[in-house]
Amino acid sequence: MTTYSFVVAGPPQPKQRARSGKGNRHYTPAETVRYERAVKAVASLTRPPSWRTDGEYHLFIVAYFADRRPRDVDNVVKSVSDALNKVAFDDDNQVVRVSAEKHMGDTVPRTEVTVTWMGERAVKARKRKAVA
Repeated sequence: MTTYSFVVAGPPQPKQRARSGKGNRHYTPAETVRYERAVKAVASLTRPPSWRTDGEYHLFIVAYFADRRPRDVDNVVKSVSDALNKVAFDDDNQVVRVSAEKHMGDTVPRTEVTVTWMGERAVKARKRKAVA
């Protein structure tokens, strides 16, 4: 198994629901977009050159929040896994194991992420046929 880790400085941003805007168009809230871009940037810079994106993965995420407001750690996992698409793996459906922790009241808000390549995919994803 191969592993790489990185730290995203600043407060973790749980994935927010899509919003409806003018003309009933849906969009992702700006806070979520900014956080996912930050995760993607740090992950891209720290990824080993020989990293494989074609297997199964374990994500270990530790979210450190500065305050003690209640938050769902699973929404932080979703933000991070979405941001890692096309960087740590081809698609987040390749993640077969997730471990996550949250720590409240920390003086240095951040997200620590460890991605572990667990090996080849047990079953290759089938391409769907187009429906006419």
